[in-house]
Amino acid sequence: MPDAGAYYYVSHGKDNKTTINDRTDFKTISSAMTTLGFNNNETQTIWSMIAGILHLGNITFTIDDDKLIIGNKSSLNDTAKCFSINPNELSTALSERVIAAGGEVMQKSHTLIEAEYGRDALAKAIYQRLFSWIVSRINNSINVNDYSSCKSYKGTLISVLDIYGFEIFEVNSFEQFCINYCNEKLQQLFIELVLKQEQEEYKKEGIKWQTIDYFNNQIICDLIEQQHKGIISIMDEACLNVGKVTDEVNNCFVYFVWDILKEKK
Repeated sequence: MPDAGAYYYVSHGKDNKTTINDRTDFKTISSAMTTLGFNNNETQTIWSMIAGILHLGNITFTIDDDKLIIGNKSSLNDTAKCFSINPNELSTALSERVIAAGGEVMQKSHTLIEAEYGRDALAKAIYQRLFSWIVSRINNSINVNDYSSCKSYKGTLISVLDIYGFEIFEVNSFEQFCINYCNEKLQQLFIELVLKQEQEEYKKEGIKWQTIDYFNNQIICDLIEQQHKGIISIMDEACLNVGKVTDEVNNCFVYFVWDILKEKK
């Protein structure tokens, strides 16, 4: 395969870290996979899927006589080869969508933007499923079935402690929105289980304690998830009317945020 800079999905870094030895890292990963019981077929499938995702990101689109066509057939063929699928079927899937209307099913060509969004969404979906499968495969490999071996410290065990945290970048994607939403829900769970319930238990038992002041982030969760008026509901409504986001939808969102901010004050 060419240098990493030749692939769209991994070529946006400002600087290359020359201290990283890809050859050594690859050997380390391959050795770890062998230790965990990955067979040659599984390993080769993983490499093929990753290579296919990289080639998929290099597929471009052009408009010719109001029709969307694949701009570079070589990347299309490479992607299809890595995924073991028919190039023509992949081309159709990337450039057209199926619409059911009035009892009829028809195919409609994507716009340039829709095709690019669809390509990237497909790459993300494949990567997510591959990642989830690898995690599941590792979990099966390190699963301790014999309690006695675990008790005598002979079992295989990995302990991970991860504390939720928030990230705010200059440009935040939808994925980051979902991550931060998850963090807000975890924070709310922490407030309910550790702060509220514990202090209520102290009251019942007459235990003296120092009151803990904290910010209840329920209003933030409401801002995101409240039915009909939350950010997610408004986004769902907007997505049902692609290209037809109205002032009414925008105003509904603005008014809802304003109400939340007033409650916070």
